[in-house]
Amino acid sequence: EVTVPNNRFAGTVCLSEDGRMAVEPDGCRDVKFLLAKQGSEGVHLGDKVGFLITHRGDRHSDHRAAVVEKFGSSDYASECAKAILYGRSVRQEFPPEVLEEAHAYDNATIDPAEAAKRLDLRGIPIFTIGAGYTAMYVTIHHAMEDRGTSIHRTYFEKFKENFKQSTLIWIMGMILFAIFASDYYFALTGGIGGLATVLSVLAGIGILLTSFVMLWSLALTGLFENTLGKTVSNGLFISLKNAPRSFAMTILSLSPLLSLWWAPDKWSMELLLLVLFWAAAIAYCNVTLTKDVFARYMGQDETSTEEKNREEE
Repeated sequence: EVTVPNNRFAGTVCLSEDGRMAVEPDGCRDVKFLLAKQGSEGVHLGDKVGFLITHRGDRHSDHRAAVVEKFGSSDYASECAKAILYGRSVRQEFPPEVLEEAHAYDNATIDPAEAAKRLDLRGIPIFTIGAGYTAMYVTIHHAMEDRGTSIHRTYFEKFKENFKQSTLIWIMGMILFAIFASDYYFALTGGIGGLATVLSVLAGIGILLTSFVMLWSLALTGLFENTLGKTVSNGLFISLKNAPRSFAMTILSLSPLLSLWWAPDKWSMELLLLVLFWAAAIAYCNVTLTKDVFARYMGQDETSTEEKNREEE
């Protein structure tokens, strides 16, 4: 069997130990290939590039490389993404024959027997998770206080009442999650030395902080009437003040995703458990962790309301 060595790489332009232009392959930060003179024109330190090994020596330090693609500064995530695609031989444009084959299915129909075997995820209410969590939180909170209200009626009333604000909080949180997650990924795969470590840590903190604020803000939305900005700022303040509880709530809320990552082949059982009781158990635990915190603020609200009524009298 003949094995063809990989000769297509992506990396970052840097300096070797003796000050010469070199390139550091993505994923191999301890390795630097010196750039041949004819293969280093127009590149600058920190540029993301695609390169080929033009000469293979007995050691990595003896290899020579030439730049064949220039993407731009590694400070930009878009350029890092282009380099990653190049290094993994992922084409950014489909060849004509692939496009022609795809167009052939424009008006194609799916065989009913085949469709019956597929899992349709279009009906999953991704964008209403925030409103659903708020409604579930308030319903469990009222049930624990034994207010004697109907569970179903309370849930749907709170879902409708807080739909707009809870959905906005959820969407903003998802956008921040996507930004921080992409920063974390690109920092690990295309960053430069210590800077990559700093960026990955900052992105991780951003993900954790976003989780904190989202969970507390969604609960605040259901229990207190306030503007979106005030609710989010209060969620930030309370989540940091009760950081251990916030961390526990985040782990509980992410437990379905952690379980799916740990055992992806058991996804059907995990989805069934999530629908039956897992989601409700998470909300119940989160209510338990936050109930006494909110009780203090509710007491202040009731006191201030009574004082206002006395002043009016």
